[in-house]
Amino acid sequence: MNKKDLIKEVASRSGATETSVSAVIDSFWDVVTETASSAGSAKAWGMLTIERVATAERKGFNPQTSQPITIPAGERLKVKPMTRLKRAVLES
Repeated sequence: MNKKDLIKEVASRSGATETSVSAVIDSFWDVVTETASSAGSAKAWGMLTIERVATAERKGFNPQTSQPITIPAGERLKVKPMTRLKRAVLES
C-alpha cells in the first residue's frame, strides 16, 4: 500500500476528505520524525518504535578492490514493530 492508497482508504473509512487525511498523515510523520531526532526515539501509536542507535567503528572491505577498510562509527535508525502490530500481522 502506498501513501495515496492509504489516504483513500482512511478517507473512505472515516468520512473525512482526502485532503484533510493527507494533512493529518503528513503532520503525524513530521511529529514522529522530530521526536526521534530530538529525543533519540519515538513510539508511533503503539505500533512501531523508532530509535536512533550508535554504531561502533568496525572493519570491512571495499567490494570493488577487496582491500580492507575501516568503517567509521556513526548512527542508524532501528525500527521495531511492537507487540500489537506483530499480533495483528502474524495472526491474520
